[in-house]
Amino acid sequence: MDKRLKKVMILLFCTLFLISGCQQSDQSETETGTGGLSSEGLTSETPKESKLKAYFLDVGQGSAAVYETEGHFLLVDGGDRSTSSYVVSYLKNLGVESLDYCIATHYDADHISGLVGCLNVFPVDCVIAPEYEADSKIYDSFKKMVKNQNLTITAPVVGESYSFGEGSFTILSPKDTQYSDENDYSVGIRLVFGDTSFISAGDASALSEYEMLESGLELKSDVYVVNHHGSETSSSEGFLKAVSPSYAIISCGLNNSYGHPAKQTMDRLKALDIELFRTDLQGTLTAESDGKTISFLTEAAGDYTAGEAGIEEGQTADYILNTITMVFHRPDCSSVSTMNEKNKQEFYGTREEAEQLGYRACKRCL
Repeated sequence: MDKRLKKVMILLFCTLFLISGCQQSDQSETETGTGGLSSEGLTSETPKESKLKAYFLDVGQGSAAVYETEGHFLLVDGGDRSTSSYVVSYLKNLGVESLDYCIATHYDADHISGLVGCLNVFPVDCVIAPEYEADSKIYDSFKKMVKNQNLTITAPVVGESYSFGEGSFTILSPKDTQYSDENDYSVGIRLVFGDTSFISAGDASALSEYEMLESGLELKSDVYVVNHHGSETSSSEGFLKAVSPSYAIISCGLNNSYGHPAKQTMDRLKALDIELFRTDLQGTLTAESDGKTISFLTEAAGDYTAGEAGIEEGQTADYILNTITMVFHRPDCSSVSTMNEKNKQEFYGTREEAEQLGYRACKRCL
């Protein structure tokens, strides 16, 4: 064989050997699924273990919840004016420097007053709130704080989803833009993290719950933040069965003036054997999900007793009513000291609630 031909054959042999070796390596990597690393190593793309934490804050007769995962934060409502500083402090203690999302379910003071405080302190990427106008100073303050952050309010669109760390949440309500009851404008969401899920819808009533059922969206969730503080007008039987939660959270104030939670709601929760947690009896509650299971830092309350209308311990009246002039005043208003005792009545509730009773605000102190 001539030397030149011999060299060509040797070169061909070496080339075939190298090709055969690469194919084997590719096959080996595919079969092991380790990108060529041994079982003792991991690739940089291997996801690290992550968790989602949910904090249901004790804001008295109000609502505020914080969800956290891998440095991302979602705030749903912020409680009333009296607990605004508590919510801000709680977020700071969690290490919050900014919020990915801030959701105002609707514009009742016991849901958005604390949001105003939070928007004044923390930068927010996205604010989601319903499309209706409220005639109140706290609503005006809310819009001002959003504008101060150079943001526009994102209107909720049923079925639209938003990413949240390794999880996501989907808008469930409101379906319409015209309701006779402002509570039905409440933004409802279902938050999914791995195989676990949380559902909440502010003060949504049975009407909004029916619309969620009719939407065809997935409602089944592990944790249900009970609508409207456990009111008798919410948590309808059909909605509860569709959600089929293992755990329920009721956010309300001890001996609140509304008698929340209502007996009818508590009876339905008990009948479905849903483990119950209550901020009025247990304070702030913390849940944690690893994507497979959910655990709570405290045991379930196990107390399905209905609320009784009353006054929270140590609570002072929010306003003083004059039952003759139908005007309400701040307790420290000078007009209160000259008011006839027979016409004077203490009021525990929001400005909006006083106005709903037919009273108008004092022009001197409000």
